[in-house]
Amino acid sequence: MCLSIAACGAGLAPDAADTSAAAARKMGGATQAATQLAAVVASTSNVLPLPGDDVMKKLGESIISSAANAKVITTAPGAATGTIFYVDPSGSDSNNGTSQSTPWQTIQKVNARTYSPGDMILFKAGGSWELSVALHPLGSGSAAAPIVIGAYGTGAKPKLSAKNIAQPWTATDGTTHYASDALYLENQQYYEIRDLDISSKPDGYTGTAAETAKLFDRRGIHIVGGNNTTQTILQGFSLHDLYVHDVAGEWQSVSGTGWDPSKRTAGILFEIIVKGANGLPVVANPVDVTGYQPTWFSNVTIEKNVLVNNSFGGIIIKQLAAWGVRQDASGPDYDVTGWYPNTNITIQNNYLDHNGSDWAADTIYLTCSKDSVIRHNVSSGAGTSGIELYYTDNITVEWNEVYGAKQKPTGSDSNAIDTDKATTNALVQYNYLHDNGDGILLCGFLYGSSVYRYNVIKDTDPGKRYMNIHGDKGNNYIYNNVFYNSSSSASTFVNSSGGSAYLADSNNFEYFYNNIFYSPNATSTVADGTSVTYDNNSYYGVATVPAEDTHAIIGDPQFMNVLAVIGGAGNTVNLNGFKLKAASPLIGAGKVITAHPSTNIAVAPMVDLEGKSVVGASTDVGAYVVQPDIINMTVSDTANAADWAIKRNVQVGNALYGDRTLTITTLPSLYLGGDWIRTANDSKAYTGTTLVTFTVTRNSTVYIASDDRITTKPAWLAAWTATTDKLTETEGTVVRAYTIYKKEFAANALVSLGAGGSTSYNNYAVIVKPLIANMLVSDTANAASWSALSAIQVGDTLFGDRSVTVNSLPAAYVGADWIRTANASKSYTGATLLTFSVTRNSTVYVAIDDRITTLPAWLSTWTSTPDKLIDNEAGTTRQFSIYQKSYTAHSQVSLGNTGSTTYNNYTVMVK
Repeated sequence: MCLSIAACGAGLAPDAADTSAAAARKMGGATQAATQLAAVVASTSNVLPLPGDDVMKKLGESIISSAANAKVITTAPGAATGTIFYVDPSGSDSNNGTSQSTPWQTIQKVNARTYSPGDMILFKAGGSWELSVALHPLGSGSAAAPIVIGAYGTGAKPKLSAKNIAQPWTATDGTTHYASDALYLENQQYYEIRDLDISSKPDGYTGTAAETAKLFDRRGIHIVGGNNTTQTILQGFSLHDLYVHDVAGEWQSVSGTGWDPSKRTAGILFEIIVKGANGLPVVANPVDVTGYQPTWFSNVTIEKNVLVNNSFGGIIIKQLAAWGVRQDASGPDYDVTGWYPNTNITIQNNYLDHNGSDWAADTIYLTCSKDSVIRHNVSSGAGTSGIELYYTDNITVEWNEVYGAKQKPTGSDSNAIDTDKATTNALVQYNYLHDNGDGILLCGFLYGSSVYRYNVIKDTDPGKRYMNIHGDKGNNYIYNNVFYNSSSSASTFVNSSGGSAYLADSNNFEYFYNNIFYSPNATSTVADGTSVTYDNNSYYGVATVPAEDTHAIIGDPQFMNVLAVIGGAGNTVNLNGFKLKAASPLIGAGKVITAHPSTNIAVAPMVDLEGKSVVGASTDVGAYVVQPDIINMTVSDTANAADWAIKRNVQVGNALYGDRTLTITTLPSLYLGGDWIRTANDSKAYTGTTLVTFTVTRNSTVYIASDDRITTKPAWLAAWTATTDKLTETEGTVVRAYTIYKKEFAANALVSLGAGGSTSYNNYAVIVKPLIANMLVSDTANAASWSALSAIQVGDTLFGDRSVTVNSLPAAYVGADWIRTANASKSYTGATLLTFSVTRNSTVYVAIDDRITTLPAWLSTWTSTPDKLIDNEAGTTRQFSIYQKSYTAHSQVSLGNTGSTTYNNYTVMVK
């Protein structure tokens, strides 16, 4: 650890003390910073729309099972722009260190040098160092040439253990503490740290609550800034492919010690400090910053690391109270004077496991920061919170899997995600939170605002809450989430651990829209209060539905297959079971979200948990959208436009018009379940050229049902084909018949319809069906992973349950409608695996794995083509031969099983 601020400052690059820092902060960071963040986001390793990171989970679990699996995985450093220095336990400090044959030996030798941009400090794979001082190289890199601290060779990651470091300091209460860091940087920037095994586990320590005496003021990687007399941004940190574990840090709470002394121990800690005469950070409540100007971090990326059993936390980002605590403010901007947050922090694709320590609490604790993202992390066994935000603004928390958070003997809370005090404009989406104490803690004291959407919250501990409202000032929007209880015990979906007063606070507001509350126990509860609003939610197994939810949908939501939902230890996340069946009453029953008042969080662009766009004047309830086929409707008859509506899932019994109580009496099965437009009957009086326009999102057939009493059809209908099918509706005791006309449209085509052709008789109805309709999968166990899609392309994910992609496909097939099957359905042995209808004359193509040498009997009536689909299975390519068969419009296509339980399932395309 550096004991002299002068010595540490000598390593500061010329651009670190940036006199324009305040301006950059007000602008949200420099252009370069924004560019770097965009590059980081684009490089996210998990490109599939799945919470967590399955690759990192498997890696982390393998390392926990055997530490020998912590291998050097970064590619060789290649040509350095500076000098490469090598360190080997069997080396010698009398060597020059610049070749693998002349390496240095000790950390002290590494610390004695000031490094330049582009230099690399590489430790030998398999080497081990028990530290007596922290690794603290001096100097800074540059944006173009960071300093690299990493590994060379193959095998185990180099081990740096700080268990023997114990530098004493005395707290204000007179108690003695011992500081210990494995790797330390101070007022330095532009560093890449990778491929190290870092720990600080005292001998005999097992992580139990009784071992208080073994806990020190410990950190694995400790990066600090401070003691600067000009405003300073420290930036350009990349920490990746690290194994940081068993950092036995002491536990200091905010309520116990105040902000500055609290929660400063972690596997990885970034913080701002003021140093004392002893060379250590001043620990006081608060720290006196007189004579110093604010310092903060920017452009920090922490990714692809495994962090296990670190206390207090896994990853912590902090700022001093003088510059990091937010005072009272109002939305939507929540501007606060004197606030100097860290910016552009990216924490992604990490595996964090705290199951083995009673002291290991938050896995990710992001504070005093803005314009940052936490995504694709896996958190298991946290105490207090899996992911906690405190004094933050404009943070996105997405695609994370958090499970096993529990109340530990050393802590209190036990939630998956906590948007805590003075946290504003937090966007929390696409996360899978399961088997925790509380699911979500809304702890917005002082003030706060957040949006929670398209998350799955499954199974909380008995007596806990899926949504714990525990703040006293804020605006929180909670929509299109699934709250699912799989147990036979009753669940508390919404309530407050602080009592009913938090549900009736005149300054604190929660809005619940389009959520599914599902429990097999009919006595589960959803608490209400004057500050809580419910609308358009689905309730199953809820004892008392909030009276204010006048658009509540009560009953079975008709999930695809909730038994297929998996995640957690040893499992790849699969949430497809929460998709809705075609007949679900939740399709089109949602509230359209147009704004988030008192926040700066934009509604659009918005996609569901599968990545489908949520657009148009109709939406579904829950976290998955059933692909809308009609969007962007414009009605020229402005006098009656309010009575027109895009609807989903047309059925017998539906009201045909928005301004009449006429119902559909009969409708052929081909049309049932289609998207449709409920028109206004009074629009029959409209005589303009164009009555309505809309866009179809997929290759589709549009159907017009025209009143048979109109003997002279409008001229525009001459281009449409009359079918022999009829829609009938009932007017009192009179049944009216409507002939159905059809016309085909390509995906994204604009459909323009004229007036009905009569001011006396009824207006027409509109139904839209995609080319592939009425799909039914007999393999119910895996049906949720099947989906009908448009426009197959190279690069598409081939199976709904495997990360296998289309590597190549002949041009004739590119753009075809297709069915993404489930690979696991190859095990289905029933005679019929799949049926669907085609809405026009079509050729159906089946691509079957060439390794299946005995083709299924049903394929004998199909014609073999010379074409191949080729997939990519983690670098291995497989060929699929393509077979074809022609079908007439409205035909049912029936396909059997794949003919092999060993090789890949088939893929279906339609043109």
